[in-house]
Amino acid sequence: MKKNILLIIILTVALVGCKTRQKTQQPKQISQTEILSAENIVNQVLNQQNDISFVNIPNAEASLDYNGRKFAVKFVIKVVADKQILISVLPFLGIEMFKVELTPKKFFIYDKLYRQYCENSYDYLSQMFGTELSYSTVEALLLNRLFTIDNSSKNALKRAFSSMQLTDKYVLTANKKTNNLEHRFEISPDFKISGTFLNQNTLDVVSLQYSDFDIKNGVLFPMTYDAKVVSATKNLNVNFTIKKIEINKEFEISATDISRYQKVDCGKMF
Repeated sequence: MKKNILLIIILTVALVGCKTRQKTQQPKQISQTEILSAENIVNQVLNQQNDISFVNIPNAEASLDYNGRKFAVKFVIKVVADKQILISVLPFLGIEMFKVELTPKKFFIYDKLYRQYCENSYDYLSQMFGTELSYSTVEALLLNRLFTIDNSSKNALKRAFSSMQLTDKYVLTANKKTNNLEHRFEISPDFKISGTFLNQNTLDVVSLQYSDFDIKNGVLFPMTYDAKVVSATKNLNVNFTIKKIEINKEFEISATDISRYQKVDCGKMF
């Protein structure tokens, strides 16, 4: 059970109360009389996204189907942009049992039940999933931001994609493939990121779709994530729902006292 939950956490990351949702009209279809360039579409997406420095999600729920085994898990997620991500997992009675901490250089996993922890570089996860993973990628996925697998700068993003314009969405496809994986975004007519996908041999091996956008402290943010990971041995479906969120309200993440844990190899945590 512990190994399944921990693996699901990492798989979800590699991709991840009452609220008043934004009442908006259904976006109009895209006019075909004006064809936008990829750079123009990227600019439109970036221009409508306000900066995010802090995200505090004290209440989130996920329903997971992992190779036919179903779980329901509660999460607490804290993000300090460009610095740290903390994910607490509360599978039973709201009691924290596992914690994942990500920093720009390393990730840490803490098992509070057995008082064990491990740490490793993102190369470990990249080898596990067969694609490049980094702190920047995980943060962009969580915050509904544009990114490239090779972590192009914001200015470089404007030249990193080719585009296709359909009647109901724009599609941005990365010009550069990584480990034979094609990376693309789907963009709504009002220039929200509605999905991001990794495709290999015409099959979407990783997909993450965003919906139920809500305005929090002036920031438009998705309250529902639907993720899917498909491989020869793994089939994971995740529906992730944010119940409560605070954006750009400053906080600090308390340091974990590692003296209370025994360090083990990360292979023993999965």
